[in-house]
Amino acid sequence: MVPTGWETNAGQHTVWGRVEDASTFRDQAVALARELAAARGRAGASLGDDPWQDDDFGDRMSKQVQQLIALLPETVAFSGPEALLLVTVPMLHDVLWNGLAAQERGVEPGDLEPSQDASSDRAAFERFTQTYAQPHRRALAAIRAGRRETAAELGWWLLHRWIGRRPQAYQPATIAALTGFAADGRTAETLRAIRADPAFLNRHDRPESLLSVNGEVRERLIGFLLAIARGLAIEVTVLPEVVGEHLGIGDPVTASQVLETVRGARWDLRGATLVLTAACAHPSIEVALRAHIDTLNQLLAEAQRATGRDEAMLPLRHLPNRAATDDVGPLVRDGVPAYQSAGVRFRLAEDRVRELLMGEQLYGDPALAIRELYQNALDACRYREARTEYLTRAATNEQGGQKPPWDGRIRFTQGNDPDGRGYLDCSDNGIGMGVRELSEVFSQAGVRLADLPEFLEEQAEWARLDPPVQLFPNSRFGIGVLSYFMLADELTVETCRMGRDGQAGERLRVSIAGPGSLFRIQDLGPGTETGTTVRLHLREGVTVSAVEELRKLLWVAEFATDATDGVQSQVWAPGELSAAAEDLGDDEDEEERVGPGVVAAEGSRVWWCRNNGALLADGLYAGKEIFGAVVNLNRDLAPRLSVDRTKILAYREDDVDRLLWEAVPALTAPGTTLLGYEWLCRLAPVRPLVADLIYEQAIERGHGKWEMDGETVDAAVTGCFVANDGPVGGPDELVEWRLTALAAGGRYRKVLKPGPDWKRALRARPSDALLLSVDVDGTGPWLDPVDIVPLVHLVRAARKTGRSAVEVAARLDQLGFEPSVGAETVGVDPDDLIFTSRDVDGTRPWLQPDQSVHLVHLLRAAHRTGRSVHQVVARLRRLGFEVDVDVDVLPLEQFGPKDLTIASRDLDGSHPWLDPREPVTLLHLLRAAHKVGLLADETAARLALLGYPLDGGWETLTTEPDDLVLISRDLDSTSPWLDLNEEVAPVHVLRAAERSARPVTEVAARLRSFGFRLPELLDAIEGVVKLEPEDLQLASRDLDGSQPWLDSSRPVPLIHLLRAAEATGREVREVATRLAACGYRVDIDPDAILIDHLEPDDLTITSEDLDGSDPWLDPMKPIPTIRILRAAQRTRRSVHDIAARLTFLGYAVSLQGGGPSLDQVEPDDLLITSRDLDGSQPWLDLDEQVPLPHLLQAARRVRRPVHEIAARLETLGYTVDVDLSSIAVDSVKPNDLLLASTDLDGSRPWLDASQPVPLNHLLAAAQKIRKPIEEVSTRLRALGYSVPDVDSRLPRLRPGGV
Repeated sequence: MVPTGWETNAGQHTVWGRVEDASTFRDQAVALARELAAARGRAGASLGDDPWQDDDFGDRMSKQVQQLIALLPETVAFSGPEALLLVTVPMLHDVLWNGLAAQERGVEPGDLEPSQDASSDRAAFERFTQTYAQPHRRALAAIRAGRRETAAELGWWLLHRWIGRRPQAYQPATIAALTGFAADGRTAETLRAIRADPAFLNRHDRPESLLSVNGEVRERLIGFLLAIARGLAIEVTVLPEVVGEHLGIGDPVTASQVLETVRGARWDLRGATLVLTAACAHPSIEVALRAHIDTLNQLLAEAQRATGRDEAMLPLRHLPNRAATDDVGPLVRDGVPAYQSAGVRFRLAEDRVRELLMGEQLYGDPALAIRELYQNALDACRYREARTEYLTRAATNEQGGQKPPWDGRIRFTQGNDPDGRGYLDCSDNGIGMGVRELSEVFSQAGVRLADLPEFLEEQAEWARLDPPVQLFPNSRFGIGVLSYFMLADELTVETCRMGRDGQAGERLRVSIAGPGSLFRIQDLGPGTETGTTVRLHLREGVTVSAVEELRKLLWVAEFATDATDGVQSQVWAPGELSAAAEDLGDDEDEEERVGPGVVAAEGSRVWWCRNNGALLADGLYAGKEIFGAVVNLNRDLAPRLSVDRTKILAYREDDVDRLLWEAVPALTAPGTTLLGYEWLCRLAPVRPLVADLIYEQAIERGHGKWEMDGETVDAAVTGCFVANDGPVGGPDELVEWRLTALAAGGRYRKVLKPGPDWKRALRARPSDALLLSVDVDGTGPWLDPVDIVPLVHLVRAARKTGRSAVEVAARLDQLGFEPSVGAETVGVDPDDLIFTSRDVDGTRPWLQPDQSVHLVHLLRAAHRTGRSVHQVVARLRRLGFEVDVDVDVLPLEQFGPKDLTIASRDLDGSHPWLDPREPVTLLHLLRAAHKVGLLADETAARLALLGYPLDGGWETLTTEPDDLVLISRDLDSTSPWLDLNEEVAPVHVLRAAERSARPVTEVAARLRSFGFRLPELLDAIEGVVKLEPEDLQLASRDLDGSQPWLDSSRPVPLIHLLRAAEATGREVREVATRLAACGYRVDIDPDAILIDHLEPDDLTITSEDLDGSDPWLDPMKPIPTIRILRAAQRTRRSVHDIAARLTFLGYAVSLQGGGPSLDQVEPDDLLITSRDLDGSQPWLDLDEQVPLPHLLQAARRVRRPVHEIAARLETLGYTVDVDLSSIAVDSVKPNDLLLASTDLDGSRPWLDASQPVPLNHLLAAAQKIRKPIEEVSTRLRALGYSVPDVDSRLPRLRPGGV
């Protein structure tokens, strides 16, 4: 909206009554107001979504200028140029800052989610917002929760602060571009002055400072009037940070509330005091206004101070000397105040916080103080370097010539002073500190260098050069300085500041006894060399070594650095990777790092290395390791660090990739020896694009011969797929393609002879393995060569490899695969990985495109991302998923966390989920109802709404208080639960009846109503059975009184009765009677039992593994002869004794038919039925077929024909499905068994004779015995295996297709 009154206000401004010849300047002011109004309208049109836009500010500030002028005596007159400034600067100021906001709206402040393809401005804005941790986190949370208005309030609030820090704001060119006003340097300086700190206008140390009198203009007088008027007008976007701290919280302030308060505020003059009246809708507004008035009072005080020093400032004596907030309070509506008190705030105990910040509780390691010393020294050197560059390029030093070259230097010295007290000095020849820096930055915890107006001002000067001079501070004085006291009891600082003119200032010294202590700044006289020395007077017992710590921390020094501790020393040359960093990793407990043979790239930001490298933060190790390179993220690329600076919290992956990309020529230069297949294949999964570029450049620049498992290959032919020095795996088509290329390139020379056309195989890129793997991780499972590649795979592969879906589709097409249609239009959504991951966490396992997406997944994905369910459905369908849910007819607003709970199998709101294709069991319905506190029918209705069918009988299901007790295995209402697929043990029913004080029949009926199977014998039990102490022991399978219980679906075996009798000291009859009373089926007549006690071997011969413990033999199955033979061997008894004893124990032993009789047992039977042919466990499984290799080994072991072995095993009950008549058994060689073993070691497991032998097994076997692959194929065929025809399978030029 174009301001409508600016021209009129400019023409009718009261200042013209104090100008002698006003007409000419009045006309200029009106014309300029017209142009500025148009510019303000254009800016406002671009700021429609800025909730902080204040359309009235220009008018308010202009009105305050007029009210201030009205307070001056009538004898105070103004010149035409002065009046022109007083009239137009309020409008100019308003247009400038709104124009800057409009210019930068492209950084999209309404959405602070990290952008992968951010512009440089957006990247700079993201880095800035991260320095405001709480507002930044709240903005992200608001975006993810769909609260766009809140996110916009926070984002735009941060943007207004960001543009205020940008140095180009006060450049005449910027002002002209945004306002249309051709501002000169003096106007720009005036605009700077009215927004600067209160003391700015009284400073005289800047060449461009406003002057007392400059021609017809009293610059400082006009500056004070405009600055005070701006303070009275209250600019909402620069109110104290307490406003931003209360945006987006549980009880938030809003931009509209702040604007409403400021627009409704008024000033009343009471004597020499201006009193503000304002009704505040939120306590933070009141706190912010009071802080704002405190700053305004400082400005008024500076104005009065100026009148005593400068005659031109005398009119300011007539202005109020104080502002007050007596009438600032809560907004009252209907007699109710908006809040009770604006002074109640959460506060921290200052002394305790100091102890926390300087103690190991926060930092963890006292040696981190050394890191802080280095970083502060680094900042000082950077600052001096930037100022020196500016002075040199601008030729503004006093001598008017070029400044001499300057080299930064940082030095650590550790030793003992004459009194024997330990000290650590950190000296630098950087910018140094003056009184202001010592008192307002160094000594103020949390104050940043960038907070000083002088810093922003100097940056603005630097920005005028082309290219501009830039400074990127890395440290934050105050908090870091507190860490010094982890090592020291006292600090001594000697420093000398380099002035803006390049000259050394005064030498200063301070001694600080500890946090919170007073310190006095001593002036030591004029300095000659700028810089700072910080001495830590070490605490008693401190043993840290600066040299050792810096060796671990400082990998790349930006300036010449050295350290000595009296015993050892270290030197860091600027811009070089430290030799100490290359040596790291020798310790056995530490993963190998960096290693020898480092290749440095030009620019001192990338060093290629053989092993794990790291991401550095301004040359310092910060815990983030990466493979294959050391990357120094310094200056403009510096990452965000943790409080203790030891961990990288955030950085731009694109920056790392770009630096590596630019460093590739150094790695592939002739003569480098770092490259190799194994190295490149380790790099490819994490840096696929970089790996592709390295590979292509390596081939072009003469790195074509690489070693693979002792063989030299032509890399231009073999390609680079996976670490092919191991076995090649995957689908046959993939294996055939890789074997073709590898053999053509010189691999497998002794076992596989390539044809002349094999070199035409498509050359693999390092990233191809990612594209072809289902999980885009370069490992199996692999894409099916004949299936259409789903769209979602293209999108995931694009995200992983840094390519577009179209590029991925094109490459897959080259590889012979058929990508889904739609790659050109599918696009990229930042939430694709979350939408398509089963657990909505952006990682595998993934949803399967051929399976319908459940409603529960849609709800979870919407909740996780803050997107609507409709958006999730639309995106999933666009990615090719089937979503068989009509979200338009569902009451989506009614779904909540309870629905996710009842839809999960374990009722925990997470995977695994119920299957919509299967009816929900009554048991799950019951548990779910209890879990979420709903009735059964209410829970059923929720499940039906979610699309789940229900088991029959749910209509009559009710919940009762003890339901969970009845269905829990331990009767404790918690997992584990009874299994619907198992019959409920009678003892559980009896225990449940006793626990719930209900009749057994009632408990049984209740459990049956849930779908459980129970023994019918329980129905005969009346009332509540009182369990005896030993009942649980009798009913437990292991006789230990706990689960597992006896299987109630089968009769209690005699062996259990005998074991139980022996364990409890009861008669067998008594045990049987008691178990029958408890509902177990006892079919044995105690009077028919021929034995009444256990013999020593009984447990051994009745256990499956002949070890006297569970599992036990099944009394319902006959005992095979071989089992009796093994038991006899184990117990050293005759087979007849074992058979007789088993018969007495109730087992069925067939002495005739179905196998050899006991009299026909042969000595070799145990040998040939043992897997290792040693006559002992493990044994062949009667349910599995005996493989040919076992027959061959057994025949050799017992020196009998294979046919006899096969016949004997069949007689013993084994299945031998081998046609020995088709196999030349007599020609079998020792190596043949090695070839038939899966692990090529001549022992089990063996190849499956029912399946074709994999091609990669043939290759591995040929390599193992160093014979041609054709010979291996022949030998395996002779053993009866189905072997692929290599000649018909190779060559394969692409992995996809048929």
